Amino acid sequence: MIKATKIRLTALFTLGILAFSVLLLSVSYFYLHQSIVQEIRKDLWDSGLREFREILEVTAIRDFPSVDEDEVFQVLLPDGQLVTQTKNSFYFTAPVNHSLLSQANENGDSWEIITFENQRHLVIYAQIDHYLVRFAHPIHQLENYENHFLVLVLLSVPGILLLSYLTSRLLVQLAMKPITEAFRFQENFSSNVTHELLTPLTSLKGNLEVSLRKPRSAEEYRDFVALGLNETNRIILLLQDLYLLASSNFKSLDLLKSQVELSAIIEPILADLAPRLAAKSLCVEAINLNGHSLRCDGVLMGRALTNLLDNAVKYSIEGSKIFVSASKSSSQFILEIVNQSDHLEGEDTKKLFLPFYRGKNSEAMRATGKGLGLNIANYILLSHGGSLGLEVNANNGFTARVTLPQKS
Repeated sequence: MIKATKIRLTALFTLGILAFSVLLLSVSYFYLHQSIVQEIRKDLWDSGLREFREILEVTAIRDFPSVDEDEVFQVLLPDGQLVTQTKNSFYFTAPVNHSLLSQANENGDSWEIITFENQRHLVIYAQIDHYLVRFAHPIHQLENYENHFLVLVLLSVPGILLLSYLTSRLLVQLAMKPITEAFRFQENFSSNVTHELLTPLTSLKGNLEVSLRKPRSAEEYRDFVALGLNETNRIILLLQDLYLLASSNFKSLDLLKSQVELSAIIEPILADLAPRLAAKSLCVEAINLNGHSLRCDGVLMGRALTNLLDNAVKYSIEGSKIFVSASKSSSQFILEIVNQSDHLEGEDTKKLFLPFYRGKNSEAMRATGKGLGLNIANYILLSHGGSLGLEVNANNGFTARVTLPQKS
């Protein structure tokens, strides 16, 4: 669908640009023609007026036939009868345009382009010192200019077509990029959602089927209900994550900001993680966490920090330490979570922000999770005007750096 739309848009853009270019060249062609005609007319008028008066100064009008001039120069009566003409004008016997001659007699000069003996001429009718005069000048040079320009236009059409196609393709690619990414996101989202929901629903369905195969004790039913409740909670949490994920590409979160102590956010998270910390013999070292107050959405900020600390516990080497430190300046607040992991060597940290991406070594680590934690944490922090940076350090160190504006 996207490919077909791109092809159609490219064709439309190409035709549009080509039509505009042809129109522009056509206008240029006619403008060039008119400009040359006007220039020749002006030159013919100026030179004719000057020469006519110069001739009158040195000779009588009856002596015009002996005067040799480049242009056709004829003196006419109001009815079009020829009075006299210059020596080189005898060949020019084109009929007089009585309408233009009348206009020249009443209002000044007028002009036309005619074809005489297979050659085009610019003809001007004018009144000079009470004389009606007709000037004529061959304009074959104008035809040569026009023909050369026309050939240039025709030769440029294939190049314009190619340039129009390449330009249209580039414009369509740029215009369709957000739409293409949205469709790709939708396809990946649908595929991953189906996969992620299928696992807990299949487990829930299996537990219910097993519980119904034969009569069981109240304790056994209680265990099945507890398992079903756990799977239901997993589905609810997954749906909450998916809701945030679906919104992340289109808008910032709506925040309910208040002044919240950092310790009030982190201490409950660490308390919830205590069993998992103990299971992996992990130790959390908190540095300078007290005395920091943030203006934020406490629930969402807790969600973001939960995801970051959960990842730190999940991917830390057993028996290692997790460092959580805070600092601030006049313009920003920084929280760093540093842990040791032996499965992040060579990892592209940019990919870790992708939805459903769990790292290239996640199978070797047998890590559970949906690959949404960092993406959602980043979305929450961006909505607060902050940022999340990830860094793989030397000696298997991994740092998640939260940066928030001090005044938001």
